[in-house]
Amino acid sequence: MSTFLDDTDTESNFGDVPLILTPSTKSSLIPCVLCGLPIISNSANQCAACLRQQFDLKAHLHSTRGTAQELHIFRCKRCLRYQSPSNEKHYEFHEEEAPELLTMCLKAIPALQMKGQATGIKITLLDAGFIWTEPHSMRIKLKLTVKAEILELGNLALQQRVGVELFVRNRQCQDCQKEFQNQTWMGKVQLRQKRTDGLKKGLAVVEANIANSSEIRKHIYNLETCRNGFDFYFSTISHATQFVAFLGQITPLRTSVTRKLISTDNHSNTANIKQTFVCDMVPLSKDDLVVCSKAGVGAGKLKGRLGLVTRVSSWIHLVNAAPSRVSLESADLTSDNYFKNEKNYVIMLSSKRLTKFVVMEIEILDSNISDTSDNSSHRLAEVTVVKDSDYNKNFFTTTHLGNILSHGDEVLGYDLKTGTDDEFDDHFVNGFELPDVVLVRKIGGLGKGGVGGEEPNLDLVMEKEKEKTTKRFRRKKKGVSDEENSGGGHRGAKKQAAFETSLKNMGILDNEEEEIGDEIETT
Repeated sequence: MSTFLDDTDTESNFGDVPLILTPSTKSSLIPCVLCGLPIISNSANQCAACLRQQFDLKAHLHSTRGTAQELHIFRCKRCLRYQSPSNEKHYEFHEEEAPELLTMCLKAIPALQMKGQATGIKITLLDAGFIWTEPHSMRIKLKLTVKAEILELGNLALQQRVGVELFVRNRQCQDCQKEFQNQTWMGKVQLRQKRTDGLKKGLAVVEANIANSSEIRKHIYNLETCRNGFDFYFSTISHATQFVAFLGQITPLRTSVTRKLISTDNHSNTANIKQTFVCDMVPLSKDDLVVCSKAGVGAGKLKGRLGLVTRVSSWIHLVNAAPSRVSLESADLTSDNYFKNEKNYVIMLSSKRLTKFVVMEIEILDSNISDTSDNSSHRLAEVTVVKDSDYNKNFFTTTHLGNILSHGDEVLGYDLKTGTDDEFDDHFVNGFELPDVVLVRKIGGLGKGGVGGEEPNLDLVMEKEKEKTTKRFRRKKKGVSDEENSGGGHRGAKKQAAFETSLKNMGILDNEEEEIGDEIETT
């Protein structure tokens, strides 16, 4: 059985406060063999103050294999990551005074990891914390509460509060070393998109997808920008191959591979080879107006017509930019189809040439005429629009945006009547006529309601607001009923009744009930 002595208790009993002896304790006290103070008998026959001078735990914690020396913890100067004491190749980043950094510092103290057979003192950690130091001092100070068992004195136990100081030393990690050495990368991906107008919309989409994927981004240890794209460097060829497959899911690519022999080992029949993947992106981007030449292959029904790029992923979705009143054609263009007939797909206008229009009138054509291959389910409509800068001239066109446009909406489009010439006539089939305007996408609802800056249509505005309020009522009513079914009870029903009363006062609920009654009678 070990005897336990605490510095705090010993100093309070044998300090300036006199020891009060009772008949029961007087017979059990003995004098300390070094200082003569009366103490309770223990295996060393010494008081805690003398034991603390004889067994300096602070010096013991700062020693390695019995030799006193400085305690070090290593950090990379460039990336500010700390080296793990248990694994020299593993580096981790930790904030100042973080619990993870405290754990790493404790592992860097050898005395806490030893079992005591070599030194005769077994130390057990009871509590640990940081002592604040100036951030640029390159020192980390800890306050430890430790329990030491002295084996040579019959497992005598001491408890002390000890301060430990660790010096932060710089050591470059392997990842940072690779950037300053030659022939460190094994796989390289050259991503390029070449456009004559200088737009980099496709590269921006790729960059955003890479930024959102931490799994892909962690394998890239170096990145360089160039005129028409990026150069990505990888430590292994497998990581570069995985990155090329990731790019193929975002945009259509044409990939070619080149290899360079660095060194060979004839004895083991191995070779050190670098691979470079050259990835050419299809130059088409969303909202581009493309001329599909009649000599091209892969455009399907859009061959010899005008196509509008509505979506770009692993393939390019084109919709007829000049549809007739009876059909709406579309086509999916793959990278192979494009690069085999690259000269037959010419960008007539890009998003730089988009003009703002205002919808004056709209007439939905046959409701069965729609493009179901696209998620937005395009629908044919005849639209009358005017330029936002000039209300004196109307433009009539057939568009695929019939399902989202209404009177007064603002929409972006191309003005082909004043923005093109006759250089593309040889690419179109006989009888094809360019439309005056090609509408691309909606940017706002309920814009100016009339010609010449007139006031908007108030009846239309009130109708829209009433539709929004009715939708909110239906969503709220559905939510309240779910609450009642789940036992949420009387409070939800009370809120529902108050909400219905306010709607009746506004006249919205009555109109909805009349519409529902008319539908029931019709059925």
